[in-house]
Amino acid sequence: ELNVPKVVIDNRQAAAQATRHLIENGCRRIAILAGPDYLSLTHQRMSGYCDALRENGIEIDSELIAYGDYSQRAAIELTDQLMNLSEPPDGLVAVSDRLAVGAMMTFRRRGIRIPED
Repeated sequence: ELNVPKVVIDNRQAAAQATRHLIENGCRRIAILAGPDYLSLTHQRMSGYCDALRENGIEIDSELIAYGDYSQRAAIELTDQLMNLSEPPDGLVAVSDRLAVGAMMTFRRRGIRIPED
C-alpha cells in the first residue's frame, strides 16, 4: 500500500500453483504449512491452496492445515504432527523457504525422499 517501487507476488496464485503441481504429480492428501493465522498473506495463500483443491475435486481437510510461525523449529514440529496422523499427507505445501527447509529436515530424518516418496 506504500507509494514506493516494490516487487510483490500474487500469494494466492503462488499457493494454488504449488498445490496444483502436487496434484499433477499424483498427490491427493496435501497438507500445508500455512504460517501465522493472523497474517493477511497467510489467508491469501490459504485461499490459493483451497482453490486448487476444490478445482480438482479434493476435499479440504482441516487436519492437514498447520498454522505456526515462520521458524524452522515450528516447521519441524508441525511436519512431525502431520506425518504422525493416522493418514499422513502424501504432499506438502510450505508457504515460505524457512518452513520448507524445516519440513525437508523432518522428511530426511524420517527417511522420506523428496520427490521420490
